[in-house]
Amino acid sequence: MNYDPKPSVSIAEPLFGEFISSSPSLHRSLEALLCITAPSLRISGQAAIAKIKESHLHPHVQMWPTSFSGLSVIVNRETPRHRDSGGGPTHFDALVSAGTHKGAHLEIPDVGLTLTYDPGTVVIFAGRLLSHRVPCWEDGERICLAYYMKDCIHERYGVERPCWPHLDYYQKMMGEPYKGRQEKLSSEMKKRKWED
Repeated sequence: MNYDPKPSVSIAEPLFGEFISSSPSLHRSLEALLCITAPSLRISGQAAIAKIKESHLHPHVQMWPTSFSGLSVIVNRETPRHRDSGGGPTHFDALVSAGTHKGAHLEIPDVGLTLTYDPGTVVIFAGRLLSHRVPCWEDGERICLAYYMKDCIHERYGVERPCWPHLDYYQKMMGEPYKGRQEKLSSEMKKRKWED
């Protein structure tokens, strides 16, 4: 890759700094969710952001609060069915629903899923692999904060694409109480199988 990525023009706007500094709990929550759902993605995202911060000294770049390398704000717009083209196949997007709207749904047709998409909802999924859309809603203002990672940014800064999350990670994270419940459930299922 022969170009040096630059921060977007909007990141230099004073309102951007206000937005970042006024929403620390949102960004901490996104980081926690990413840590739980895709820990290797969070690590690679942090590595890319650290390298971006080394090469771009604008104060708002230095304030960037998440492992995601991009943010789009979508306001009062139906979103047609699409896949996100810039991320890697193992990259997850985080969609944050905000505003005053009612009756919105996020549809993920590839897996036959329709989710209630009320204000306060956060959905993390592989937006490059799974097509998605938000059709009309009943009323009110609808805001979507779409956080994502760009594969070309990771490539430019030499950050490896993470692997998919594995079940063993979640089992380790859950600890002994989880393993005990799983063993009990497995034992009960075996008994049922023999009884049937």
